[in-house]
Amino acid sequence: MSEYKIIFPSNLNYSCICCGACCQKWQIPISDEEAARFAQTDWHSSFGRAAMPEADLVRESVYENREEIKIEFKKQSYLNFESSLKYNLKMRSDKCCVFLKKDNLCHMHAEKEFDYKAFTCKSFPIKLLYLPDNVIQVNYSFFCPGVFGDGKPADNISEIEKLIACDNDRTVAGSRLEFVKGVEIEYSDMLEINHFISDFLFDKNNASHLNDINYKRDDDLWNNYGSALDFDKRISVSLYTVLFLSRLAAKLKQDDPMDYLNKFRGELGNKTVMKKLIEKCCEIYENSASKNFGHLILMAFISLHQVGRKELSGFKKGFTILLNMFKCSTKYGNFKSPQDGFNFSFKLHSLIKFDMQNPELSSLVEKFISHFIYRKRSFYSGGILKEYQYMTLFYALIKWYAKAYAVQRKDDAVKAEDIKKAVALIEKGYSNHSMLLNVLETSNNFDNIFNPLFENYSMIKAIVN
Repeated sequence: MSEYKIIFPSNLNYSCICCGACCQKWQIPISDEEAARFAQTDWHSSFGRAAMPEADLVRESVYENREEIKIEFKKQSYLNFESSLKYNLKMRSDKCCVFLKKDNLCHMHAEKEFDYKAFTCKSFPIKLLYLPDNVIQVNYSFFCPGVFGDGKPADNISEIEKLIACDNDRTVAGSRLEFVKGVEIEYSDMLEINHFISDFLFDKNNASHLNDINYKRDDDLWNNYGSALDFDKRISVSLYTVLFLSRLAAKLKQDDPMDYLNKFRGELGNKTVMKKLIEKCCEIYENSASKNFGHLILMAFISLHQVGRKELSGFKKGFTILLNMFKCSTKYGNFKSPQDGFNFSFKLHSLIKFDMQNPELSSLVEKFISHFIYRKRSFYSGGILKEYQYMTLFYALIKWYAKAYAVQRKDDAVKAEDIKKAVALIEKGYSNHSMLLNVLETSNNFDNIFNPLFENYSMIKAIVN
């Protein structure tokens, strides 16, 4: 029996489909102990016998020092953000791991079997989140196509216990976290907020949080409020609600710094008041004047990500962002991002249909967004309010990138395959699997550009639409 309580998302059926996606186009970190163990094998001879590509790469070693990140990150310490891993497995010229074979299987696995491999390789697409009270949450990366598949239910306790036993880079989350700048709340209060929001936001068939700790779904919230609204409205109203709650917490702390947590918890526990808050936020949504700046904000966000990958002067970064925003606003010109394979016309992009009334599309989007709320790791990075802002932007990004993939297919409407690709791209760029992490965590970008915009309720509607 495990000393931990292990919880799984309720809406994922994962199985490996041997696609090799996890072994390509990103750094694969390994520990000192793993590097020393790998150095004991003559991999150059092994590669030669197996006719592996670019065998000379491993003549001296199969790993290299991790590259320095050329982006100034905020100085934060939360969960596994500050990794102790110093090395990466080497990559071939085709940006694939040196151990990836032509059949998309792993040469190290074939030679040494599963238990010998690096923890990163054994665990992907799983990320373990160590929560208070000996709880471990099992999260999945949607970069992996198998997470969207029809495989077995993702609830194998014995497999997770093996991963826990060899995870040497773990950090247990604290019991308090930032809600909004200067205001902290308890972990249990965050769960209460997340459960309330996700009960309104997600159909239960797409909700990861259903297996959360000590949780009982409020079906009335969905039946009486959520089910009657389209997803654009639900996600906007959700962010409005969290904005209100953050202001409430700040006001209570200002009035009574010693006892504000108890008073805030009392407000959260009053379901009648909370449902009235949903109604009020729906009213704000209906009455907000969308100022049609949403695509410009989104373009700035995407540009920050693109220019953040390169060492550019402040002037060139600013110029690149402004140029892309100008192209986007005028619907004239192309967007180019060779790393992501994008080169398409803004005019064509604006004509692509994205039908969120189509269950085939909406269920994929909801599944990803609900898992974002479920994997509480992200909520420790910069505060609860900021994470809900990220979630809103991620939804807009799904739409934006999915349309881009549809343009590349020369189609006139988004399909499920486009959403899966868009989600995978967002996962890789923004959700802790890339050492770039996300440009949102740089010193000033998010606070200076996005926070003021999210304080204007009408802008939220413009972004998601």
